[in-house]
Amino acid sequence: MKRERQKNLLFELADLLEKNHIVFWLEFGTLLGAVRDKNFIDNDWKDIDLGLDYKDYWKVKNLLEKNGWKFKHIWLRELAVYKREEELPLHIDLFFVEKDRKNMYRYLYRPDPKRNGEWVKEWRCVSPLEYHFPLKKINFLGRKFNIPNQREKYLELHYGNWKEPREGYTTYENSPDRDNDYDIINRITAIVPVFLRKQCLFNLITSIRKFYPKLKIIVGYQGDFGEKIKDDLVEIISLPFDCGLSYSRNELVKKVDTEYTLLLDDDFVFIEETILEKLLDVFAYEKDIGIVGGRLKDKSYEKFFIFAGEILSSIYFEELREKGFLEYRKINNLNFGFADIIYNFFIAKTKVLKKYKWDNRHLIWSEHLDFFLNLKLNSKVKVAFVPEVIVEHKPLLDSKFKKFRNRMFYDLIYKKFGYKIGHTIGENAVLNYEKNRREKL
Repeated sequence: MKRERQKNLLFELADLLEKNHIVFWLEFGTLLGAVRDKNFIDNDWKDIDLGLDYKDYWKVKNLLEKNGWKFKHIWLRELAVYKREEELPLHIDLFFVEKDRKNMYRYLYRPDPKRNGEWVKEWRCVSPLEYHFPLKKINFLGRKFNIPNQREKYLELHYGNWKEPREGYTTYENSPDRDNDYDIINRITAIVPVFLRKQCLFNLITSIRKFYPKLKIIVGYQGDFGEKIKDDLVEIISLPFDCGLSYSRNELVKKVDTEYTLLLDDDFVFIEETILEKLLDVFAYEKDIGIVGGRLKDKSYEKFFIFAGEILSSIYFEELREKGFLEYRKINNLNFGFADIIYNFFIAKTKVLKKYKWDNRHLIWSEHLDFFLNLKLNSKVKVAFVPEVIVEHKPLLDSKFKKFRNRMFYDLIYKKFGYKIGHTIGENAVLNYEKNRREKL
């Protein structure tokens, strides 16, 4: 009965994928059973493993949603899906692979002790591309399926002695092709604009290394930094003195070659709640999500813009949620929300930051509003936030820095977008963009 259910579920999904011209192949335990046992493995009846190209991730995800499939779990490079509640725990694992000229990379997940043992810790296996492509066919359960080109070499690379059945075998503990140097944090580069406050930067880097020893950091210092940092993963870029936050961030983004960019201010400090992986999880919810942020400790800020003639108003996400107008979304067990503007503590798709730049004329303060307003008015990029991902704000102010800090450039908002007044619902003051000052109501 179990094998019959497996077969029916596999055929049902195969019909859907083939009808929509999506290439897939048997992977991992399902491939092993097809080659060695000519059937599903006896003790592997809870799941079915298929491989697909990552370029088809969003097409497949949308296709599954439209055709009544449900998600047991959603990861950035894997989907665990099922069709009927009564068949659980039986499900299908879809592994979305990446390729370069030599290798194929298959991403999997295992328990993460930092996140209460949830199956969210990403790791990967690496194998020669020639072992997989071009795909070949195998007759499995009376139907033709794609399998890797050199199936025996692939199975030996992944399982070792694959011809002998082994009870209790776990891929993430035993697979010989596991990439021990890989960490999902390799997908992120942190950028930090710094002006005068070196001690803040040192405090930030120290806190990052406590939780993320392998995170790459690029620092844009406005002036001559004048000393070296003993950290091979920190790069210091010298920028013109007082060139401003916008210019600094744009120059730093030019240096980023990873898929994601983490934006930080120099006076942030990482704490136990600064779990970057949770921000990454949200990108798998919807294709148009381009930015996912967190919060500052004990502070919420996320807002929606309200446009009314020459007035740019806004309202806090939490006020709407507390009144029952909004609810958090969920991906797996993680709460998140959408907003128009969030803190300058976020992970963004690097391609988004390269396309939608900060306006270099904004040296400070208004650069934040200008950036998110431009995204809202001129893009389809969605902005999300995770309230439980928190960074601490520990500014160190001195008289020299304060002189540069207390400048406003909101008149550029008026000249660029035509809004004269900015106001947040619930506050008793407005920002007079035209006159560059705050006024009480």
